[in-house]
Amino acid sequence: LQAVHCCLKTGGLSKMLKPLERFAFLISAIVHDLGHDAMSNNFHKNSVSERSLLYNDQSTQEMFHCATFFAAMVQNPEINILKNLSVEEFRDFRALVIRLLLQTDMSSHFSALKDFKALQAALGTEAEKWEGHGACLMAMVLHACDISAQARPRSL
Repeated sequence: LQAVHCCLKTGGLSKMLKPLERFAFLISAIVHDLGHDAMSNNFHKNSVSERSLLYNDQSTQEMFHCATFFAAMVQNPEINILKNLSVEEFRDFRALVIRLLLQTDMSSHFSALKDFKALQAALGTEAEKWEGHGACLMAMVLHACDISAQARPRSL
């Protein structure tokens, strides 16, 4: 969450996103490892765990994090931070959170990086040219923040 917030504030990403996108981005950073059991997707797949069966070996942990978050919102109205969203806002929010959390699956790292580099080569570095590509930027930033957590100094 802290690294994502830093990218939003100091990296200028916040200016490129709508309020609902910023909200989904920050919530994604908070819940991206919700209920993580310290096992990898490969462990779940190879052990034929209940989780791997439930999610058909497809981004098992990431699917679990998404499902756990949205189920908590539905099952606990007193903590449902999404209850005031319109149906359309909820649909957009949910789709974005799912996309962002699935992007944190390391099995998609190299294909996502390749796609991002191709997009960057096509669009360049001017913020105006990235309009309409906010989800792609958020997905890459969340993934980068996730995998770099161990390398950051604790004082951050």
